[in-house]
Amino acid sequence: MTSMKKKYFLFVFIFSIVSARASDVKIVDSINLLIKKIPTIEQKVIYLNKLGEKAWRHGNYEFGLIASDKAIEFSKSINNLKEEGKANLNKGIIFDFLGDYDKSLHQYLLAIKIQLKIQDFDYLIKSYNNLGLLYINEREYDKAESYHLKSLQLAKKLKNVSGISIAKSNLGIIYMAQKKFNKALANYFETIKYDLITKNIFGRADSYNNIGLIYLKLNEFDKSEYYFKKSLQLRKQINDINGIGNSYNNIGSLYYKMNDLEISKDYFKKAIVIGKKIGAKLLQEYAFENLSAIDEGNEDFKGAFENYVKYIAFRDSIINENVLQSQTRDELQYIFDLKVAKEMHKHKAIEMVKENKIQRQRFIVISSISFVIVAIILSFVIIRKWRSEKKQNLIIEEQKRIVDKKNKEILDSITYARRIQTAILPAEKLVKNYLTNSFILYLPKDIVAGDFYWIEPMNDSIIFAVADCTGHGVPGAMMSVVCHNALNRSVREFGLRDPGAILDQTRRIIIEEFEKSEDDVNDGMDISLCFLNFETNELKWSGANNPLWILRNNSDEITEIKATKQPIGKFDHYDSFLTHTYNLEKGDLLYLFTDGMADQFGGSNSKKYKTVKMKELVLSIQHLPLFEQRQQFLEAFENWKGNEDQVDDICVIGVRI
Repeated sequence: MTSMKKKYFLFVFIFSIVSARASDVKIVDSINLLIKKIPTIEQKVIYLNKLGEKAWRHGNYEFGLIASDKAIEFSKSINNLKEEGKANLNKGIIFDFLGDYDKSLHQYLLAIKIQLKIQDFDYLIKSYNNLGLLYINEREYDKAESYHLKSLQLAKKLKNVSGISIAKSNLGIIYMAQKKFNKALANYFETIKYDLITKNIFGRADSYNNIGLIYLKLNEFDKSEYYFKKSLQLRKQINDINGIGNSYNNIGSLYYKMNDLEISKDYFKKAIVIGKKIGAKLLQEYAFENLSAIDEGNEDFKGAFENYVKYIAFRDSIINENVLQSQTRDELQYIFDLKVAKEMHKHKAIEMVKENKIQRQRFIVISSISFVIVAIILSFVIIRKWRSEKKQNLIIEEQKRIVDKKNKEILDSITYARRIQTAILPAEKLVKNYLTNSFILYLPKDIVAGDFYWIEPMNDSIIFAVADCTGHGVPGAMMSVVCHNALNRSVREFGLRDPGAILDQTRRIIIEEFEKSEDDVNDGMDISLCFLNFETNELKWSGANNPLWILRNNSDEITEIKATKQPIGKFDHYDSFLTHTYNLEKGDLLYLFTDGMADQFGGSNSKKYKTVKMKELVLSIQHLPLFEQRQQFLEAFENWKGNEDQVDDICVIGVRI
């Protein structure tokens, strides 16, 4: 009985190899038939590369590799480096999908070398992007980011909208892996705009998928489901087989996290079906790993173990394939020996074949026994490791649950604090009612901010200010509430209208508040405060450390009004705040701001933006409507900041008389 099983195994094994080779021959014949009527080698190469690209997009990897190899062969025969580079890129993408990263890296580097040599920049952008994706899979994020930034820089230089879109999308993947979710989302939504312009459905599907992943990590399940299913719909529309499998895995993860385990299992099983169909090991590896976790949660330990073993098998498939190839060579050699023996003298040949067969059978028996022993030992090791990892995972999960709960409580508190802080800021409608021709740029560094803006309208005039409290985040936000309240009291309770007097009184109130504490509190506020009479256009102004800029109508010079060099708070030597008076004319511009934008690091040398650049910006945009000026300020800040982190809160107010 045992002998029969071994023979059956050998038959199936050899048949599968013969079938695979027959399949290769069939593909080659099919490709030869497709290109037979194409008149020139040049045209054949172009057509073969199109076939290769179409093949990997639809998960037909075997066909794609053969078509690409033929394209490389023809390209070399006519010295067409451009098409040779394309073919190497296609092969790299296919090996990447198959999980063979060493071969993928080799093909990408060949493509880049050729494209640099002939300055094929459009395809160099694609090669940089794909190489970056490979390093993302290897979790080498610094290398990945460097290649995507190279791609983005080159795409911008060439005004290649598609290239910009792809690079930004891939940078989003890196930021997502580094948990910089806001930066990642910004990149993906910007990518979608570019893809709508170029009608790139593949790109949009990938972006929707990645947005879904971010919302999954943020536990915003409704948004995650919406974007995952939007991605799946597009991938089905374009028959992106590998992408569909990826979507099934992601939706399975979503329902797993929502504890809807039966639906989750269905999606993982769908991903496995596709993975088997196209030979995508990564799809199957991920699905089996998660099915094991689901079965474990359901206390189906047999199913959990079986799926875990399949997961391990895919993870270690390269080693298994090498062993398999070695055994295949032995069996095929045996068949060859048998054919040779038939050509020899019958009796002598039969004796030789018998001896050879005995030796082969001995080898197979010994190999099989060795394989079984190794499998048994490996099973025990896996079971012990699985049990150990299970215990450790339970401990880690419990600790993670506690930390996540605490983090959520803290984040919820800070988010609620933002609602409170937003409530004390003047509503946009109120600002527009009194400062009809104005803009406000308000960019907190964190969820809550130390910067704030303030207005107090009157019958024929208005008081308005931009303030910067010590620190940012939660401490700055708490300080801003104290300072906001002090300004309100100075105007409403004490009836002050002169800016200098308002700041003097505000300082007294803040110091009195802090003196109630047993601790020594040295925090304070910098501010630029205006009193504007609508009837006469008379402006009164005072400032603590923060200046005022006045730009007369159609002037090319900014008048900077210096502030009193002391904060609103404790100080070594107190001076009264000075009030400056100016008569303004229609069309004059006022700018109040904190130091956040000037202190932002960025640019090619990671230096501060500084007020010099702000003045240049103001002079260049003074003719624009105020809402467009705000957009120009925002774009200047984002372009300067680039990939740097925001260093401080930012608040800028512009008013045209």
